[in-house]
Amino acid sequence: MRYIGMLELQHTLTEYWSLGTAVAAFYLPVTIMIILYSRVYWETRKRRKEFGRLQASQVRISRKFWANLLAHRRQFLGLFSAQVTQQTPFVHVVYAIL
Repeated sequence: MRYIGMLELQHTLTEYWSLGTAVAAFYLPVTIMIILYSRVYWETRKRRKEFGRLQASQVRISRKFWANLLAHRRQFLGLFSAQVTQQTPFVHVVYAIL
């Protein structure tokens, strides 16, 4: 009678051990991966929205910047070409860049 009780106890412990190792080896890592990947997904989504807003404001700033830069270049080249009586190849290159 005692021997049968030990076998039943051993069988029960083996079942618990199997369940515990399955949880530790598969379900726990899967759960952690799902949590981490979902956090990465939501953070990426949030940053994409912020980047879209940032990029739109930078386009406006860059348009003003380039407009001012071109105006200053044209003004500088106008002063420069007024000082040069004869157009040199350098002036042609500068005009070609614009």
